[in-house]
Amino acid sequence: MCTQECALYGDLVRHLRDRCVERIAELDPIGGKDAAKAWADQVIRSS
Repeated sequence: MCTQECALYGDLVRHLRDRCVERIAELDPIGGKDAAKAWADQVIRSS
């Protein structure tokens, strides 16, 4: 993968993570965005 492809892939992952975090926060307002972001980041790193 070239540098540009890696950068685009990283942007895509961050975009999808942010959308997922927003949706999780809507479904679980008590947990909030910080908890959802921490969970999503952990899932991404463990893949």
